Amino acid sequence: MKGLPLPILVILMMAAGCVPSGPITITTSNQPPTAYIDSISPTEASVGETVAFDGHGTDPDGTVVAYRWRSSIDGALSASASFESSSLAEGEHTIYLKVQDNNGAWSGEVSSTVTVTEEVLALPVIDSFDATPGSIAAGESSTLSWDVSSATTVSIDRGIGSVALSGTRTLSPGATTVYTLTATNESGSVTATAQVMVSGAARADLVVTDVSKYETADGHIVVYTIENQGTVDAGPSAARLYANGKYKDQDSVGSLAPGASAEGLFTGWPYTPATPDMKVVADAEDAVDETNEDNNEKQITFAVEVVYDFVASAPDAVWSSSSVGSAYALAFGGSTDDDRGFACHRSNINMEDGVRHAKVLQTHPLWEDDGEIIGEYLIGHEIRPGEHFYAEVGILECPEPQAGDVLFIFGFRPDGAGWQSLSVHDTYDGQIITVDMAFDRQYFGDVADFMLQVQANGTSEQDWAAWVEAKIIR
Repeated sequence: MKGLPLPILVILMMAAGCVPSGPITITTSNQPPTAYIDSISPTEASVGETVAFDGHGTDPDGTVVAYRWRSSIDGALSASASFESSSLAEGEHTIYLKVQDNNGAWSGEVSSTVTVTEEVLALPVIDSFDATPGSIAAGESSTLSWDVSSATTVSIDRGIGSVALSGTRTLSPGATTVYTLTATNESGSVTATAQVMVSGAARADLVVTDVSKYETADGHIVVYTIENQGTVDAGPSAARLYANGKYKDQDSVGSLAPGASAEGLFTGWPYTPATPDMKVVADAEDAVDETNEDNNEKQITFAVEVVYDFVASAPDAVWSSSSVGSAYALAFGGSTDDDRGFACHRSNINMEDGVRHAKVLQTHPLWEDDGEIIGEYLIGHEIRPGEHFYAEVGILECPEPQAGDVLFIFGFRPDGAGWQSLSVHDTYDGQIITVDMAFDRQYFGDVADFMLQVQANGTSEQDWAAWVEAKIIR
C-alpha cells in the first residue's frame, strides 16, 4: 500500500474494520472575549452632571452577551454596553468594564477615569445697570434701571438698599452722583456703577490739607488729612500716595459732609527717608464730582535726618587690609599707590557714570588677588525705629581698559553679637548702585558698631571702589 493515495488508505482502513466502536469527540478550548471602553464624556464633570459611557466587546470564537461596568468609588454602574449616569459621587473615579461571551467566559477588565467635582455656582451676572438720562439739570429726575440674574441679593448704595433682581427707581440727586449696584450669591459679589451728572448744582470739593509722618513700632508711615471744602456731601473716595514720583499705596476715604475733614494713613508702605518727596492725591479714582478737579494734590518733602555719616567720619574708623596670609593695619589718608591698600577721601573726582563729586571715600583692597579692606566704626550707636542705612557705591572713572569687580559690604554688630551684613556686587558698568536698608525692629534699642568693607573678586588692579555716600538716615 505504499503507493496508495490518502483517500484510498482511509477507505481500506474502514474496510478492514478499523472504525472506532463509539462516537468520535473533537475537543477545542474557548477563547475569552476582549472589552473596550470607547468613550466617557465628559471626563471632568460636576456633581449631578450627566456622564455618558460607551463600550463594546469582541469574541474571536463566539459572541459577547453581557457587560459589567463598575466604579472605584460607587461600585457597580451598569450591565449595558452604553448608558448615562448623573449620580456619580464626587472624586476621581477609575471606571472598569468587562464583557462575557456566549460560553460564559469573562474578559479581563479595562479601565479609564472620570473626575467629578463639587458644582461651583457661577457669580451673578449684571445684565444692565443704567441711569436715564445720564445728565440732568438741578431739580430734574433720572431713572435707574437694572436687570440681574443668578443673584440671591441685589442692593444699590446711596441709601437705596435692597432691591429686586430687576426694576427701576426714579431719583433727583442734588449733585452729580455715582450709584453702585452689588449683586451677590454663594460664589461672591459683582458690582456695576451708573452716574447721574447734575449741572448747575452745588458740588463737593476735596483737598489735601496735611501730609506728615507717624512713628510706629516698626518705623514711620505717612498720614494725611482730607477736607471737603464744597457745599454738598462728598461720597466715598480713594486717596493715593506717591514717593519720589512712584505710586506706593492707596487708602479709602469715607463720605464727608461740607466742611468736614478726615485723617487717614497709608499702612501698606513703610516710609523710607531715601525717598522723601511725598505726594498725596485726593479722589484718586474721580468718584466725586467736584467744584475744582485741579486742587486734589499736596506735595511735601520731608526733612531727612543724617544720624551718622560714614564718609565724613572715615578718619575716625579703624582701617585694615588683608588677603590669604597677609594682614596690615592702615592709617586713613594713605597713598593711592600703597600696595597694601588704602582708604582716603578723593575730591572733585568722576565716578564710573561720568558724574563728578566733591568728595568720595575711596577704599582700595590689598593689591593681591581677593584682597580686602575693612573700616570699623566703633561708635556704639543706638539703633532707633525708622533708621535706614543708605549708600551710593561704584568704581572711579578710569581709562581703558575699563575694569573692576568688587563686593561692597556694610556690616553692623548689635550689642557685641556677631556681625550682620548686607553686600552688593559691582563691576565697571557705568552705573552707580544705590543701597537702602531699613534696620529690622529686632535691633531697635541695640547699641551697635559698624563696618564698611570692600573685597576684590580676583585681581585688584582696577578695583578703585568708592563710597559716594554711606549714612544712617531717619
